[in-house]
Amino acid sequence: MEWGTNLEFKKRKLNLNKKLLFYLALTMIAIIIIMAVSINLTVENKFLYHYNTITNGEVLNGINQIRDAYLRDINNVIIGISLIMIIVVISISIFLSQQISKPIIVVSKMTDSIKKGGYDQTLEYESSIVEIDNLINSINNLSKELYNMENMRKRLTSDISHELRTPLTSIQTHLEAMIDGIWEPSEERLISVNEEVIRISHLVNQLKNLAKFDSEESKLDISEVDLKQLVKNIIYNNESYALEKNININSSLEDIRAFIDKEKISQVIINLISNAIRYTNNNGEIFIKLYKVEDFIKISVKDNGIGIPKESVDYIFERFYRVDKSRCRNTGGTGVGLTICKSIIDLHGGNIEVKSELNIGSEFIITIPKK
Repeated sequence: MEWGTNLEFKKRKLNLNKKLLFYLALTMIAIIIIMAVSINLTVENKFLYHYNTITNGEVLNGINQIRDAYLRDINNVIIGISLIMIIVVISISIFLSQQISKPIIVVSKMTDSIKKGGYDQTLEYESSIVEIDNLINSINNLSKELYNMENMRKRLTSDISHELRTPLTSIQTHLEAMIDGIWEPSEERLISVNEEVIRISHLVNQLKNLAKFDSEESKLDISEVDLKQLVKNIIYNNESYALEKNININSSLEDIRAFIDKEKISQVIINLISNAIRYTNNNGEIFIKLYKVEDFIKISVKDNGIGIPKESVDYIFERFYRVDKSRCRNTGGTGVGLTICKSIIDLHGGNIEVKSELNIGSEFIITIPKK
């Protein structure tokens, strides 16, 4: 299924609060006008009546009678206006309730569908209220994210089972062949079995580390670190791997000292550089930059390697997400390295982002606050 862009509000709409104020203002203005006209007509009629009475020479009952008649008429006018106001308010309430309740019923049905697993559905409905449309937009985005997460969950289950099944099958095949006497338990075959055991152990350890970061049990060992020297040392340690593919590593490093967890940040930088080497073709280049932007420290690892497809960039930090299973299988990746990197950077209160184009290269940028 292809997901569309977020809902666009093509027509001009009133904010719900503004709409209520607008209708109430119109109501009050109408009531004031009606009251003013009614009172004015009542007073004018009374004046004409009493004027005619006096001119005809008839005796009035007195000022009190005139006052009582006037007040009685005013009360009648007020009662009439009140009834009109009640009718208008009820009409406005019914109108607004219909404007609000109908889209809410639609949204409610959508949420029920999501609850039952209908993540691949979108709600195509446009109301006349901004807040309702924002709610619909949020529901659609939530449905999209749940749809993607469900696919990720299915893929995660498949990947974990595959990662464990492959070495276990290899171990089982070797052991059965040696038990049945088909193969001699030679040193070479035992080494092969041991390598598969190490592979399983490595995967389990990565899962354990990831679970530790996710549960926030990991604590930072903060100390003042010379980041320039730290990055230099990591580059030196990885140059031999780069030379095997004739990859040139260049760097531009500013003198920066920061309070960080040296071991964990080293793990992040090592992972990014090793990935850059792994996914950069022979005779490629890698550029590493350390610099400051206001109160933040940035570390950039850029390569001109195979890059990442646009549809995969948003999910590259998800656990066990791999752009190409066969490619990662050949390079030995398990798909949790970048997830661990993100967890470490999150613990430092920073963030990590990626910019990439297929067959052009990738750039991973770490941002951590300078403390």
